[in-house]
Amino acid sequence: MKIKFIFCLLLFFIFTGCSEATNKQISETSELHKVTSNIGTVFFGSSATTINIILDFNLKKGGKYKISLENEKNGIGVLFGEGNSLLKLGTIENETILIPEQNGLSLWAQFPVRFLEDGKAMSLKVTDNTTGKEIFNKALLFK
Repeated sequence: MKIKFIFCLLLFFIFTGCSEATNKQISETSELHKVTSNIGTVFFGSSATTINIILDFNLKKGGKYKISLENEKNGIGVLFGEGNSLLKLGTIENETILIPEQNGLSLWAQFPVRFLEDGKAMSLKVTDNTTGKEIFNKALLFK
């Protein structure tokens, strides 16, 4: 578990560390937050331009799940999947159905900070695609 944590932390800082603007390196600082539940851990943070989320979930091998991130103010959001998620462990089916492998599901996703709009709270939801039951729903507070 420590190795996963270190990997997730390293991945997070690599992707939020620096960006190039007008031929000058500008360091972007981001505070890393952690939410733990019975299905796993979520690491999240934001920089001036992006929202970064790393998921390390212990979900049933072969299960089918949908993961969404929604703005708590207006309900607008996005489904994790092809095109916006980098999977370390797991596969994607039909663009937005995530299927855990071996010991679970591990992924990193990055979204534009404009998703936050005026608020700083986003809801991360995990739904079992087979039963329709919501198995995870946590508010993520970005600062």
